[in-house]
Amino acid sequence: LNILLAHFKFINRWYLTPHVLSKSNKKISPKCWKHCNQIGTLKHLWWDCPNIQNFWLSVIKQISLFTNISIPINPKSVLLHLGEIDGLTTIKKEVIYILIMAAKATIALFWKRSTPPSILNWYEKVWEYMIFDKLCLSLSDKGQDSSQYFYAKWESVVQVMTSPSELHSVIPQHIQTLLEL
Repeated sequence: LNILLAHFKFINRWYLTPHVLSKSNKKISPKCWKHCNQIGTLKHLWWDCPNIQNFWLSVIKQISLFTNISIPINPKSVLLHLGEIDGLTTIKKEVIYILIMAAKATIALFWKRSTPPSILNWYEKVWEYMIFDKLCLSLSDKGQDSSQYFYAKWESVVQVMTSPSELHSVIPQHIQTLLEL
């Protein structure tokens, strides 16, 4: 539900931009909140801002690591989910969709902040979605198969996110939460 709400808000231009706000209040600057000195339009704040571009490049790199699939780096495929990647299983499509939605939800959390989100902020959101997915599957009609389905779906993500590195140092506390469900 959270994923659908985030996508609904994005599609329906729920998030007001500095450019729009400056039209109704002349005291508000139309410049980007991330201090890049460009006009803060909707496309700019979701995609074109250099600070957000760095975040998206990191996210897309991680998604490619998780899925072994090259994700097109363009706003149509990432923000609007337009364009198909051939040869994907239903599970991989669902995982990619959830990972991209987690990135959009992370950007929304940092909407008016002067700093962009980090990949660790995105990881936190991914773990939240994974826990929610595990709960939904446990309540579904899949019965005993729900755990097998969950681990088949998220195995590659968990492997990459829990691999030893400085970047992943905050993740182990979430693994325990996820395994307890």
